[in-house]
Amino acid sequence: MKILFDHQIFNWQIYGGISRYHYELLKSLPAYGLDVEIAVKYSNNYYLTKDEHSYCKRFFPGFNLRIRNEFIRNSNKSYTLERLSTQMFDIFHPTFYGDYFLESGLLKNKAFVLTVHDLIHERFYEKEPSIPQKHNLINRADRIIAISENTKNDILAYLPKIDPDKIKVIYHGSSLKKLLPFADSVKLKVTNREYVLFVGDRSEYKNFDRFIKAFALLVKKYKDLLLVCTGKSFTHNEIVILKELGLQEKVISISVDDVKLLCLYKHAQFFVFPSLYEGFGIPILEAFDAGCPIVLSKASCFPEIAGDAGFYFDPYDIESMYASMEQVLISSSIKTDLVLKGYERSKFFSWGKTAKLTADLYKTLKR
Repeated sequence: MKILFDHQIFNWQIYGGISRYHYELLKSLPAYGLDVEIAVKYSNNYYLTKDEHSYCKRFFPGFNLRIRNEFIRNSNKSYTLERLSTQMFDIFHPTFYGDYFLESGLLKNKAFVLTVHDLIHERFYEKEPSIPQKHNLINRADRIIAISENTKNDILAYLPKIDPDKIKVIYHGSSLKKLLPFADSVKLKVTNREYVLFVGDRSEYKNFDRFIKAFALLVKKYKDLLLVCTGKSFTHNEIVILKELGLQEKVISISVDDVKLLCLYKHAQFFVFPSLYEGFGIPILEAFDAGCPIVLSKASCFPEIAGDAGFYFDPYDIESMYASMEQVLISSSIKTDLVLKGYERSKFFSWGKTAKLTADLYKTLKR
């Protein structure tokens, strides 16, 4: 049985949960008797261009130029359409929500499976022009994979005519556990300090604006504490806000690879996840694997994924954030309890399990 993945997420995502998810499927599905192909000629995606599993050629990495991006997108789209036209596959699995393949008739009697990662656009950016395409795919897909029960419930809330039995919940895994032996060899200056860790994007639904105000309260009392953020450098507006809060010397941004990220988890006082909404929250599993206590929102899918291995706060209440962070910061017993529960909780999630359940779903659709 052959599964064909398309190019979409790998055109523009260098790092990120969605491209990591599809990369892990590409690696893991062959162990369950499936032949996989990805219709990508060019990509600068970190996961897809790894030496041990290189699926395509890199194209001018480090240069975010419009002409380069258009070339990658157009080349990969043409290649996907070419591979679809051969009909040499059993199941098609697009990697994002573009519906370019539907009206071409290229699927003919082939099934396609869509993974819905979240409904962030519907909840926070309702004028996003891609939403109608996404809903078109959800309606027309043969089966839908939701990455949490919370995401499944959101699909049914926004598209109430969808048959619930069409949706299968399949959780994510974590990719960092295998790197644990390498993390101790990494030397980062910040690990000699006491710090709180924030991972990833800081856009609206990530709730960074409220969180940073809560951290400002915390650092007034615990003056040696730092906040370490991974991801993009701070924007001009963020720098202005940090100065207004007196945090310009207390908050730093670091660009990291997976091993350095794991090192940061291992040495943090705790990892904080203040988002208002997530589809799943892979950093929760990463922190579990690294033995890092988690302080996070009591919202969205977080209680579903973290269970009793997280210390929760109200993400809309700055005082609640502050109080929860302080409790974990000053209590070694709470930290130890969270770490031990995190290790146990992490046993429920793995990419191997994700791949097996996905393979089982594919096999129900063979025509």
